[in-house]
Amino acid sequence: NINEIRTILKERLSFHGVKTGVVFSEDAIIFASRKTAGFSGDIRKAFQMCRAAAEVVIDEIECGTRRDGNIVGIKDVQKATKAMLDSPILSAVSTATHFEALLLISLASIKKQSGREQGGSSLRELLQKMKSVAESFGDIEYMPIPTFKELNEMCNRLTEVGLLNLTLPRLLHPRTISVTEQDSQGGVLPIIKSKVENSDLYIALRNSPHKNMAEKFLGVKLHLN
Repeated sequence: NINEIRTILKERLSFHGVKTGVVFSEDAIIFASRKTAGFSGDIRKAFQMCRAAAEVVIDEIECGTRRDGNIVGIKDVQKATKAMLDSPILSAVSTATHFEALLLISLASIKKQSGREQGGSSLRELLQKMKSVAESFGDIEYMPIPTFKELNEMCNRLTEVGLLNLTLPRLLHPRTISVTEQDSQGGVLPIIKSKVENSDLYIALRNSPHKNMAEKFLGVKLHLN
């Protein structure tokens, strides 16, 4: 709901403005609210967008290149939004292959359904989730799902480009590990955790061939915390 986002955002930005000395125009707040409602509905993303815009304004003031005083306008929010969406990580997400997108969406879906902020997922759990997501979605482009070995190799590739984080179970708190997996040689397999927030993943995939899958499994409702 745009009006709900706008009301909450306006209240939070009033405190932020007192601290930073910048003032957000009503048009800028409405623009950020509409962007957020259209992308993810996550109020945290709207505040992040506006905070980045405020930083742009402050930098321009300090450099003496600012012509519009301390007022944050629509063009400032647009500039900050473009910078956020042009990040290398989001660019990598938007060009993901079918199986890479399936992996990322499945990992995000596990996090969304379980509320698991820490700990990540085991390879076996992720593979089972990918199978469930692919079968539920029903598009042959995402089937058959990768083998265990192929998934392991894919996770390594996505880690190299900064999308995933692989951690050995022994380095994590015991309560965060549900299963300690081993490979055929008895070596401990890593726990996989996405380095991309669910809302960012949803935004990046909305203009990709994987838009429909993202909307089905990652449709984000309004988050107010």
